Amino acid sequence: HLFFLNLFLSFSHKRAAPGTCTPCRAMMKDTKFVLFLFASILAKASGFGIIGPSELHSIHDISSSVAQHVAQHSTTIASATATTPAAANLLDLYKQVLAEHPLPTKMITGGTLAVVGDAIAQSQAKDEEYSKRRAFSFMAFDMCYRALQHVSFPVIVQQCQGQYIGGAIASIPLLASFFNNLGLDNPTYYYGAMEQTLASQLGIVPFMYYPVFYVLTAFVQGLSSEEAVIRAKETFIPLMKR
Repeated sequence: HLFFLNLFLSFSHKRAAPGTCTPCRAMMKDTKFVLFLFASILAKASGFGIIGPSELHSIHDISSSVAQHVAQHSTTIASATATTPAAANLLDLYKQVLAEHPLPTKMITGGTLAVVGDAIAQSQAKDEEYSKRRAFSFMAFDMCYRALQHVSFPVIVQQCQGQYIGGAIASIPLLASFFNNLGLDNPTYYYGAMEQTLASQLGIVPFMYYPVFYVLTAFVQGLSSEEAVIRAKETFIPLMKR
């Protein structure tokens, strides 16, 4: 689900000089800076995502990273936001609505990103007409999944605090020695992130995410049960390997 956030950022600005951090590149122009903050807020709204190590699921979302860069580049940010008061007010309003009405805000955000992302994907097929039914199916699914995230992820975070992996490692002296030598300040934090990732990847995704995806999108798109099963068989394993 963070794919669309990365997609927005990649379309918003060209590659900067090597070594320039993403937030700093986003701050070079007002539009880039606003888009980066907007993507950060949406990531927070969607719970935690699983794509790669930089997007590891944990109770700490990327808002902490944004706060750090805000502190380091306060002058640049002040200059950027001073020229875009309307955009800043819009972001403040979004954060306020998110805090007051988290579930509907997450669902609307997810549905919007799903429609935009599908529109970009459909635009690549020049010889096919835009399918409103397909767009609606992705929107409906993403909104439902945001609701599932809203309910299930806090439970995963609460129950997976690193005690399982930490206990397993401590029971094996060789592994315990290896991890102790890594010099991690708070290894339990990393164990918790691993547990939360595994719980989502091996629990939520295969047994809830994809079944709901295939059933809901097939129903909205008017696929028969046989067609839905065939599509699931052809795509489930390749998707799980990503």
